[in-house]
Amino acid sequence: VLNVKISQQIYKYITSIIQYLNTIPANSRSRDASKQTTIKQRFEADFDFSNNQGKRLHKVLKTLKCWVKMLDKTQSNSSKNYMEERCSYLSKFCSSSAEVYLIGEFLNPKAHYVKIARFLPKIETIRKHSLTARRLFIRGSNGKVYPYLMVNTSSHIKQARSEERFLQLLRMFNKSLVQRKESCRRNLQWSVPKVVATAPSSRLIEDNTSNISVLEIYRWYCKNRTPEMEVDAPIAYYYEQLGRMQNEG
Repeated sequence: VLNVKISQQIYKYITSIIQYLNTIPANSRSRDASKQTTIKQRFEADFDFSNNQGKRLHKVLKTLKCWVKMLDKTQSNSSKNYMEERCSYLSKFCSSSAEVYLIGEFLNPKAHYVKIARFLPKIETIRKHSLTARRLFIRGSNGKVYPYLMVNTSSHIKQARSEERFLQLLRMFNKSLVQRKESCRRNLQWSVPKVVATAPSSRLIEDNTSNISVLEIYRWYCKNRTPEMEVDAPIAYYYEQLGRMQNEG
C-alpha cells in the first residue's frame, strides 16, 4: 500500500521546507551556525528526490519519523531559555517604564483592565495546538501571572486570520449565552483565548497551563508505556494489515 510514489502536494511541501531552510540567516554564534548548517545538509540529503526510490511513500514516512524524533529530542534539551538572552529590553521592562495594558485585554470589556507589571525571566519552548511555540510569562498589576504563547504563522497566515475571526464569533456567542436564563444559570460559555497578531508572521495566544488536550494525554501514555510505543503505531499497524489483505487477494 505504501510502496507508491508520493503525491505532488507532499513533494511540493517538502521542497518548500528545503527552500525555507536555505533562506534562514546563519546564527551569530559559531556553534549554533555550525549546527544549523549540519541540519540543512542532512535534511537535503535525507529527502533527495533525484531518484525514483527516494519518492516512495514508505521511505519518506520512515525518514519523517526519524526527523520528528530527532527534533523532539532537540526541543526537550533546549526547552528553557531566559528573557535576557532573547530580549534585554523586555527583561528590564517594568510598570515604571511605561503603562502598557495586558495583551488582548480590551477584547473582553470589563470594569478594570490589568496592566503589565513586568516580564518574568523564564521562556519555555513547548508543543501545543500542533505547533512549536515559545511560552512567556507576564506578571500583571494585580499580582497574577499570565502565560502567553508566541507562535510563528508565516506558513499559514490565511488560516491564522480565519481562526482569529472565528474566535471573535465565539465571543459574540458568549454574550448571547450570558443573556439567556438557562445558559447563565449553568455558566455555559465557550473557552475563547485572547489572540493578538504582533506581526504578519507571528501572534501571541493566551495560554492556560492547567488545560491539556486528549492528544497530549495519548502522547504521555505512549511515552510511559512499557515497552514504549510509537505515537503512530496504530496507524502503521492498520496499513500493514491492509497491505497484507491486499496481497492475499
